[in-house]
Amino acid sequence: MRDRYDDERRTRFVADEGDPTLEDLIADEEVVVTVTANGYVKAVNAVAYRRQGRGGRGVKGAEVREDDVITQVVHTTALAYLLFFTNRGRVYRVKAHEIPRKERTSRGS
Repeated sequence: MRDRYDDERRTRFVADEGDPTLEDLIADEEVVVTVTANGYVKAVNAVAYRRQGRGGRGVKGAEVREDDVITQVVHTTALAYLLFFTNRGRVYRVKAHEIPRKERTSRGS
């Protein structure tokens, strides 16, 4: 057996020079980010929402106050960047995994 199958090793082991970051430990799963007019924001796992069939009943997507409405809904991944533009000309860049994860019917923070 040794004479027939003995050969040089084809796999080379190379030491990884990079340090692991926080993004290496986070799964790149799909999330739905919701922003309201009063400034509440939340991220929900996309699997919390189910697909609605023809003539089916929908599910409650969020619980908002009486004077508040949902202004933005973004379907993205956890490692994607989101840009938030303010009315004062500032832009904030945030990764989706940094937004607090909440339940589907919660208000957000």
